[in-house]
Amino acid sequence: MRTFFKWLVEVEEEIDRSPMDRTKPPRVPEQPVPIVSDDGVSGLLKVCSGKGFESVRA
Repeated sequence: MRTFFKWLVEVEEEIDRSPMDRTKPPRVPEQPVPIVSDDGVSGLLKVCSGKGFESVRA
């Protein structure tokens, strides 16, 4: 929305001031992505070890 209203003000000159000027972006807490364990990677590779279509699509 912020980009759209900025475009309306600066490029199109349809409005004088953006209604988003006084709004603040939401605070999103940082959430670390879980790391796959060595056993998990080994299991994944083991499942994909076949050469046929059915074996790799399991």
